[in-house]
Amino acid sequence: MLCLALVTAALAGALAVLPAPDPIDAAPRRPPSRAALKLTCTTVRGDGQAVTLPAKKLRIEAPVDCTVQADAAGRAVAVRVTSKGRPVSERSGATGADRSFRFTLVHDVDFETCLSFAIAAVARDASGQRVGATALAVAQWCPD
Repeated sequence: MLCLALVTAALAGALAVLPAPDPIDAAPRRPPSRAALKLTCTTVRGDGQAVTLPAKKLRIEAPVDCTVQADAAGRAVAVRVTSKGRPVSERSGATGADRSFRFTLVHDVDFETCLSFAIAAVARDASGQRVGATALAVAQWCPD
């Protein structure tokens, strides 16, 4: 009995020395915030009518103007255009004061007529961590 009392007293003394848990450490950890990205692309049909992508029955032979809208100014943005699963071109920059990054895809350079392609954008914070991503698939219509 005496031995048990000594062990209990020693444990109680050791526990008293331990610091109390910090309330900040006890709070549940939240995942890092994600940037909300919106990718919008427009082009012009053969008849001169402006159209927003993706669109049905569209054969693209004009430049495609795109805007990546982010949640904050100064976000690093990287854009990749792929066709048939292979990268075709890339763009990079940062969002401006209006929280957007604009770029233009050129016909026969960044994409080909009658070949479907995809546009993917990724945003990163100041430390280089990926904070958001978005993509747009463009299917072209070529009945010929």
